[in-house]
Amino acid sequence: MTGNGMGWAVLAVIALVLMGLEMLLPFTVFLWMGVGAALASLASFLGFGWGAQVLMFLVGCSGSLAVWYLHRGRKRERGDVSRPDRVLQGLRGIAIGDIAPVGRVRVADGSWAARSRGGMAIPDGATIIVVGHDGPTLIVDRPEAA
Repeated sequence: MTGNGMGWAVLAVIALVLMGLEMLLPFTVFLWMGVGAALASLASFLGFGWGAQVLMFLVGCSGSLAVWYLHRGRKRERGDVSRPDRVLQGLRGIAIGDIAPVGRVRVADGSWAARSRGGMAIPDGATIIVVGHDGPTLIVDRPEAA
């Protein structure tokens, strides 16, 4: 150890603990705090003072802000898959088994509970279109009827 700051070994252990927390609690923030601690450890190992160590820690932690800023718009572009009304409405799929009036459909890359609009029967393997939802249940219709 060089005697500068908290010592590179202590900072390296803190970095490993923070990165380990990221595996247990994936919030991304622990990863970047771990990167910051690793950079501070490197600065300490190279003999830089506490000011450089704090600066390196802050530079590493700022990665989380950069990642958040760059990805915040992408979530809106992709849509929120927990909101089937916004993502799946208008998409076509296939009935998995008969829908009379309830059953399951395959839409996009998932299988969803479904109810036919108006209670009409839709046979197994028929093409469907999502016209709405009721909670997690999709409301579907035959494309020619929609």
